[in-house]
Amino acid sequence: MGLFLRKQAANAAGVVTLQASSATLGAALDALRIKPTFVVAFVSPHVDIDRSAAEVRRRFPDAALAMCTTAGELCSEQGQLYCTTGGSWDRIVLQCFDASLVARAEVVAIPLGSEDLRRGSVAVPMKERVARLARSIENAGIALDIDHRDTFAYVLFDGLSASESFFMEALYESGRFPCLFVGGSAGGTLDFKVSWLHDGKRRLDNHALVTFVRTAPGVRFGVFKSQNFEPTDVVFNVLSASLEQRYVSQVFDQQGRIGTLVDALCDRLKCDRSSLEAKLAEYSFAIRVGKEIYVRSIARMDLDSGRVHFYCDVAPGEELVMVRRTGLAERTRQDFQRFLEGKPGLPVAGILNDCILRRLYNERELGDMGKVMEGVPLAGFSTFGEILGLNLNQTLTAIFFFRVRTGEGFRDGFVDQFVAHYGEFKA
Repeated sequence: MGLFLRKQAANAAGVVTLQASSATLGAALDALRIKPTFVVAFVSPHVDIDRSAAEVRRRFPDAALAMCTTAGELCSEQGQLYCTTGGSWDRIVLQCFDASLVARAEVVAIPLGSEDLRRGSVAVPMKERVARLARSIENAGIALDIDHRDTFAYVLFDGLSASESFFMEALYESGRFPCLFVGGSAGGTLDFKVSWLHDGKRRLDNHALVTFVRTAPGVRFGVFKSQNFEPTDVVFNVLSASLEQRYVSQVFDQQGRIGTLVDALCDRLKCDRSSLEAKLAEYSFAIRVGKEIYVRSIARMDLDSGRVHFYCDVAPGEELVMVRRTGLAERTRQDFQRFLEGKPGLPVAGILNDCILRRLYNERELGDMGKVMEGVPLAGFSTFGEILGLNLNQTLTAIFFFRVRTGEGFRDGFVDQFVAHYGEFKA
């Protein structure tokens, strides 16, 4: 497998993006001429993550390292963004940031206590689960002083923990770490048996790996979110649901009638249960958080019980909005152009967290995605879930880095309105 090294441009920008196979990783790292403060790495689930982490740690012993397995890698190479996968693939994608971009980075691993959920059972009551997580978060010590304007938390979860929302609830309950949390859930093979994190010291599951990243003077970060869905006028109010097992059972429909979500959907889409899945092919669901929609994707439907299982929890009392799929490349391009408004040109680097369902459901458009953010060194992965203050699905969340000269303007909706967003996330 060849290497992708944008050496001149990347070093000038304070970042190097690298793609290698497990066999060539060591030599590729040795060829780099950068002293990183932070390395983020995305590893095929068919690659030995311990060996990959050891190679990175050998070459860069002083850098903070956040590594996870993927359901596919993203890398801005030769006009493409989505790296090829298949039955088995051998690839590691890294991004190395030096002190001119990232002044300091600090990694903490926080246990999720998700062993029961990973087995498909519920052994701990929800309130106790959140309380335990809050205590773990309170006990996580970092030396970094946090200012939300120059510091963010890049968070990676065990993608099979089903605990992202519990962690975020506990985070806000604890009152610790007042900054934006952006990231994703580690991917793996689609039999959902593999999901690993690594901090350079140990391989982890049932954990969240949080890297607190402070940008250097003259560098600003922006937070990007894009989903190729638009809301419809179909809304259901959730009456009963399981947060731990991520299913919705009963809802109020728009006429105020109580029934299963399956029956409500059949009634609205004028179909029987056997054809419901086909009818929903171009739809998903979302909740509203302020002015934003946060997508909730269907994992499976139990037609006998009427339960609909999601890849993200939906709480009783929430309003579930049906959303319709739109074009992936064009919608992402539009969102990226809006994101660049108020910023001084293109970013110098970006870390992307992209739902595996975007890769699977938009295969014909993947080839067009390389042009959307052309000219920006990008690294990322196909996730088992995304984070932007809350857990969400079928979305691209990203952190972009910008160099900003003295006197230049810089606006970012998520960073500038952090206090308002924090209140919405906490609610």
